[in-house]
Amino acid sequence: MPIALIDKAVAALAALNLDNLDGVPPAERRRLADICRHVAGIAEPKPTTPKAGVLADLKGGDRAS
Repeated sequence: MPIALIDKAVAALAALNLDNLDGVPPAERRRLADICRHVAGIAEPKPTTPKAGVLADLKGGDRAS
């Protein structure tokens, strides 16, 4: 994704305020919120923690001898 597209999206979102969204129907506001959460998850993914325990070991292929 080109940086120019990201810059345009950031500028558009930064310009939003409550007055801009006042007349927007609730379904469209939810859609915008969903897209923002999706992009936030991509931009700053949560680190995955390794699972521990017998089932995780078996799934990973480790077996007791």
